Amino acid sequence: MKTSLRSDARGVAHVGLIVVAVVVVGAIGFAGWRVMNKDKDTGTTADNATQKAAEDACNKENQDKDLCKFITGWKDLKQYHVEITNTGGGSTDKATFESDGDKTRMVSSGEMTYEIINIGENMFTKASDGTWWKQKNTKPDENPATDYDYDFKNPDEETDPAKKTTYEKQGKEACGDRQCFKYKVVDPAQSGETQYIWFDDKDHLARRIRIESEDDSVSEQTFAYDNVKITEPSPVKELGPNQYLVPGQSEPVTLPSAP
Repeated sequence: MKTSLRSDARGVAHVGLIVVAVVVVGAIGFAGWRVMNKDKDTGTTADNATQKAAEDACNKENQDKDLCKFITGWKDLKQYHVEITNTGGGSTDKATFESDGDKTRMVSSGEMTYEIINIGENMFTKASDGTWWKQKNTKPDENPATDYDYDFKNPDEETDPAKKTTYEKQGKEACGDRQCFKYKVVDPAQSGETQYIWFDDKDHLARRIRIESEDDSVSEQTFAYDNVKITEPSPVKELGPNQYLVPGQSEPVTLPSAP
């Protein structure tokens, strides 16, 4: 399992996206689990035989039917809503992330507020004056909004013991109006963080995530699954290939083309 934000913006030519990434780090910090983004298609339910085979493989590795039902069932889930609250350094920032199939929406209400919607290969960014700007997402690795999708590593996907994510069962406790299984997630790639996840004992859906970092920062994330619908903004203005909209600004900046 991977956690925290991935920001791959590179070079002066991409300064606009670097600014976006910096804002995301400030507003979201370690909030999201890095995108695995695998097994995503347009369906809403997995083929029963395929999912059963995946559950069996997972259970062979873990001997935990509830955990495996959660992990394998999540991979085919398309719609969910996450409320994120980060505290650390004397401040609190909040954000939301939503997934609706191949559409995602991210809203930050931190020091600088912004909203980004991704639909297929297009990215829509809302300016401070309410105008929506559209741009083809030619560099998805540099789009911070796509860094917030959730997937949970199946331990049998990794053969190297030194890289294998493990789940330590912590018992059962209330999560909202439900009863949830609680697990501590041990990911060697995220040694500076202590991670916990709660999923309910009825639908086996994620209900809560808590990430504690070595600098005493904490991210609390709660999940919901009702009425998640993301639509394309309208009207929109088009951004040019060398234009970027900096969060908090009403007009895009134009960067010089690379020589």
